[in-house]
Amino acid sequence: MEWGLNNMDQVYRFINVENYQAINNEVHQYIVAHTQVLQLENVFVDQDIDHMLSCCPQLSKFLSAHSLVPNRLATIVCAGSLEIEMHRDNDGTNSYVRILWPVQNCQGSKTKIWAVPKDSGIVMLDTNGIVYTGFSGDQKRIQLDEFELSQPVLFNASCAHSVHPAPGSTQIRISFTMGFDRDLPISKSIDAWQELGFFNQGDGHETR
Repeated sequence: MEWGLNNMDQVYRFINVENYQAINNEVHQYIVAHTQVLQLENVFVDQDIDHMLSCCPQLSKFLSAHSLVPNRLATIVCAGSLEIEMHRDNDGTNSYVRILWPVQNCQGSKTKIWAVPKDSGIVMLDTNGIVYTGFSGDQKRIQLDEFELSQPVLFNASCAHSVHPAPGSTQIRISFTMGFDRDLPISKSIDAWQELGFFNQGDGHETR
């Protein structure tokens, strides 16, 4: 059996955002006041970019300071015990680096990164019309790594991954994600973010 081991230099890397907790609070207030995602069963819901940024000035300032223009802002809401089964956020042929950002009750939950046999999985469309790859529950897999969403992180979502709540978790977990033009270097490689000043030399975490 030939395994599609991840050959990317990095799958994820935490980034330093000085006021990220203030932005968390701002985004949470937006979710409560301007969306119905806490009442919906949909886990992943795209938000109107212009409206969200107009309601979240600190988030907008953060993006502007780094000349970042998102083409996707989406909220991710999970019931306390809900696991998100293994999937890829596209067909796996191209890298897709985006920012994941904790908002509330993300402590202890783990994103697990997997290797799967080549040509496994089924390419489908999600509720937003976005291509993703789903896998069956008995899919053969090898765990490569995992991380806790304890602060903003760059994540290459084109790898196979699953999300697991903290043991005994009962609280709704809220996070959001920002994606950018997939033709940009920052959408293809975590290393490309170095020029934007997010990293101190020697920090970060690699998975090879």
